Amino acid sequence: MTENDFIIEHLGLVHSMAKRFNPQHQHQYDDLVAIGMECVWKAFKTYNPSKGKFSTYVYRPLWWNMSRHVKKEVRFYKTHLMSLDGLKNPPEESPLTEYLTDKCSKLEGKIFHLKAEGHNLAEISRMLEIKYSECSTTYQKLLNKLQMANV
Repeated sequence: MTENDFIIEHLGLVHSMAKRFNPQHQHQYDDLVAIGMECVWKAFKTYNPSKGKFSTYVYRPLWWNMSRHVKKEVRFYKTHLMSLDGLKNPPEESPLTEYLTDKCSKLEGKIFHLKAEGHNLAEISRMLEIKYSECSTTYQKLLNKLQMANV
């Protein structure tokens, strides 16, 4: 069996593992599959069939690499979207300002600007007189929108 045939044979395992991370968008899923394919390829290079099934051998490295990628992505968006220090007064014609006015609800815009001013979600929910859960959910949806728009 060639290297490519072996990797293609285990593509189902990669897709199954990628789905476990519940990617919200196709590009996130594609990233996980690419990482999984690379992991399967690396594992193929060191796999010894006498030691057991390949799926057992590759499971942990596959999970670890995908987990690490998801954690890095979350960390990136937390530092770039949630620490909004540089966005307290975004330029009038910035992509972010344009996106907020065109694609976001008024509530999302208010929450965004209050968060940029340094308020936490509990304070924002009190200021806007909405439930904390609604404020938190709206903020998470806004972060997802911004992430997908690559603003």
